[in-house]
Amino acid sequence: WAGATGVTDAERNAFLLGSLTHILETDDLHRASVVHPGCVVVPAAWAVAVREGIRGHAMLKAVLWGFEAVTRIGMAVGPSHYRIWHNTATCGPYGSAMAAAALLQLDSATAVHALGNAGTQSSGLWQFLEAGTMTKHLHAGRAAEAGVLAADLARFGFTGPPNILEGAKGWFTATCPDAEPEAVTRNPEAP
Repeated sequence: WAGATGVTDAERNAFLLGSLTHILETDDLHRASVVHPGCVVVPAAWAVAVREGIRGHAMLKAVLWGFEAVTRIGMAVGPSHYRIWHNTATCGPYGSAMAAAALLQLDSATAVHALGNAGTQSSGLWQFLEAGTMTKHLHAGRAAEAGVLAADLARFGFTGPPNILEGAKGWFTATCPDAEPEAVTRNPEAP
């Protein structure tokens, strides 16, 4: 993966677009997950699609998969998570990684590594509210960028923990005291 070229431009583009799309607070909201999926998934998908020369149906499918990932994980985190963590920032890397993985046509095992790489980058505290800072916009951009980086790393053989969500030292254990992991796979017939 060290010899990969053209990777950083997509990551930077995802970061800038993610931050800018969230800045006016006019973006979408998935209420059940308390996530703004569009400002994270669409910029990541667009950045990868442009870099890879992908258009049309494949782009839309990747966005759909990304929305599914981020909202399902958002519904699983539980209300305690949201008291401290910004769900768009913490769940977002999973959605952007899923969209990027779909566009890169990663096989299942490699996509799981991408999700593991994404989860370990998950961050975003509500502390910015106490100081009235601009950090919330950074959250969306970083979540978009993290997913692109995660998928690119996996694409080039960089492994991530396959049980990043439910592992003994995984994301649910670390950040979600009342997580409902089964919410991630509750409706297997969905895309």
